[in-house]
Amino acid sequence: MIQRDRARGLIVQFAKAPIVGQVKTRLHSALTPEDATELHCALVKHSHKVVSSLVEVKCALAVAPPEHAFWREADFARTALWSQGDGNLGQRMQACFERQLCDSSIAWVILIGSDCPALNSAYLVDAIKALEQGHELVLGPATDGGYVLIAMSSPFPVFEGVDWGSAKVLTQTCAKAAGLGIAPYLLAPLADVDRPEDLAQLGQYAHLARWAVGARP
Repeated sequence: MIQRDRARGLIVQFAKAPIVGQVKTRLHSALTPEDATELHCALVKHSHKVVSSLVEVKCALAVAPPEHAFWREADFARTALWSQGDGNLGQRMQACFERQLCDSSIAWVILIGSDCPALNSAYLVDAIKALEQGHELVLGPATDGGYVLIAMSSPFPVFEGVDWGSAKVLTQTCAKAAGLGIAPYLLAPLADVDRPEDLAQLGQYAHLARWAVGARP
């Protein structure tokens, strides 16, 4: 049964355009830049399919750059497309939360990336349930020290001073929240795909499996 607040929720997927040499660069020791870019495309579409499966929740793509031809593919035709805007990752996420949560028709916002094939619809529902139960900040930890999901019902300033791309991202974000008197609700940790050692997990997904065995010798 759809709850009223769920119908007022919004899930935003952050994604980069597939520009060779600018995406999945940490995989270049295991994959060619072209193969890494193809994997990036497949992961973006995988995450988008997961988000789109929750028909009772609005969804959008926040992309960079928005003029890239990739975003005109049929996979994304039914989804609102926004520019991520300027600044570092934290500044762009903060702007997204502030922009969307100033709208009284939006009760909460979930942001996800496009690097975690294990993030499925059940995981999103767990995040939604936590928000519906009154948790103001929900985080989905990544096994590398970051997070694969962050959700808020108010645009709390928890991103400033975070060392993006480091193993300190989750810890620093939680510390920022604690300084505001907020106890984040933590979901189960998931593994994303950023490093060569992350590729092995792709073998469990039929449409991604070729990259699990595609590493250079």
